[in-house]
Amino acid sequence: MLINYVTPTEEELFKKYNPDLQRRSLEGREQRLKEANDFIAHLKEMGKSDKPCMCGLLSYFYKSSLSGAQ
Repeated sequence: MLINYVTPTEEELFKKYNPDLQRRSLEGREQRLKEANDFIAHLKEMGKSDKPCMCGLLSYFYKSSLSGAQ
């Protein structure tokens, strides 16, 4: 219980950012959410596969690094 009490919420942390950091955080939020959702979807697909887990993760990061480089 003590940990929950002393750990600030995301909103409390965000309010402590300076205005420039708040702006940058909001600008990149959509992209980070999309990347996280894509990664979770890929993990779910890997869970259905018979391949070893590391093969799927390596292929995901390889493909994402190629798409980010373009």
